Amino acid sequence: MTTRRELLKLGTIYGASSLLANQMELVNSVQAANSVQAAPLSCNPIVTNDGIMVTDFSGTKWKPLWSNNPTLGRDYNVTLGITSRTGVGRMLRWGPIANSYEDIRLSHIDLPSQAPISFNGRFGLWVYCDGMQGYGPGQTPSGILHIVMTTDPSGSFNNAVDIGFNPNQIREGWNFLKFVDNPTGHPLGIYKNFWGNGSSGDITNKPVYSILIYTESQDIGVTWYLDSLWTGFRSVPQVVLGCDANGADLLNHCLPLFQSYGWLGYVASPFRVWTSGSKKVTNWNTDQSVLIAMAKAGWDIVNHTVNHLRVGDLTTVADIKYEIEAQDTYLRSLNIPTQGLKFYVSPYSSSSRLSETTIKNSWVVAQRHYRKWNTSITQFGIDNPHHIGSLDMGSFEYGQTFANIKRQIDIALAYEDTMHWFWHVVTSQGDPGNGTGNTGNLSAIYQSSWDLVMGYIRSLELAGKMVVARGFTGFFYNHYF
Repeated sequence: MTTRRELLKLGTIYGASSLLANQMELVNSVQAANSVQAAPLSCNPIVTNDGIMVTDFSGTKWKPLWSNNPTLGRDYNVTLGITSRTGVGRMLRWGPIANSYEDIRLSHIDLPSQAPISFNGRFGLWVYCDGMQGYGPGQTPSGILHIVMTTDPSGSFNNAVDIGFNPNQIREGWNFLKFVDNPTGHPLGIYKNFWGNGSSGDITNKPVYSILIYTESQDIGVTWYLDSLWTGFRSVPQVVLGCDANGADLLNHCLPLFQSYGWLGYVASPFRVWTSGSKKVTNWNTDQSVLIAMAKAGWDIVNHTVNHLRVGDLTTVADIKYEIEAQDTYLRSLNIPTQGLKFYVSPYSSSSRLSETTIKNSWVVAQRHYRKWNTSITQFGIDNPHHIGSLDMGSFEYGQTFANIKRQIDIALAYEDTMHWFWHVVTSQGDPGNGTGNTGNLSAIYQSSWDLVMGYIRSLELAGKMVVARGFTGFFYNHYF
């Protein structure tokens, strides 16, 4: 069998560029350092093991258990519309009938030939969410999907483990809801609880006999399309780095450090931050010397709108289109490389069904928002390229200090997921110099904290434990197909 490295030398990996070749060489070293057994060759260098499909949702093997029976459309299979993401063909269409607990179960009791499943503490559910409640303009998404597993041979869930995914993980569209039994912690929106005394909840060391999936607080109108359940998958942790401003600190401090490490990032800077008056720009004259310099240095320049509004609050297609179309035209007028203009970053991480759909129907191929900051890369690509999550280094909860940011990076390492970290301003004014300071400003992070974070990421890269994507372009075109 031809190896990845041999194909790299031949340059025949689906027309892979030298950039992809270099990235795949690094991934090879990551695999060697971590003793990860490579999966069959694919054009995705981040996936190291495709894993195995534990079960699909075809036929009648998944059955309601409790009294509130949901509306089930079995063997859902259409030519147009929502089709299987993994190619299984027949999915299970599930529509809650009330704002209540509703469930389906797969059990060895129902399937005598179904052998217990060894998950080794790792699973992923491919599921499409249609009509997510609370995703209209100005609203807040809600609803939870639970996956319960028991190691009790009788199939009893009395002492099972319950893994919940709330809207900080679930997005409208396709989701690969991923859980890794990591004692360090879990990404925002994933939580682990035990029923009873938890004696039947060790899914890392014991086989699973029955699986229960149930919804909580899901109104009528939400529809789930259940594709398949997987385990055994492995991937290389990755980070994508960008700045949502274009101040002098970006050019004078951040760029030199990136260049010393051989990295590229991206800039998502709006034309202005609107405060009052007309939202239609009439005077486009402004100093963009920093932005132009970053573009010449190889960084992607990404669409971040004209006015930096909460786009998720806008209620008309015309207003949303103006924000991205006017900005796109303006950036092109600067005569800079345009490879980054196919990507969009939402101001304030604000999105809605209307804004996301409107932007998806434009030339934009990927959108960075907030929810599900641990982006799952699979053999089928990015699970939801039009809702990629991210974390702000200025966040009081997850950012500001080196310790806070390092904790999230370590969780991503355990989950083997991709992180999108961004910042606005790096400042030395008032910096205590040891990575422990809090600026008190969501748009600023102290230089010592930022430097320590970048140094930590660099150490992981050199140790073969993490890949640093070469901007938004390097992230997207390596993984979406």
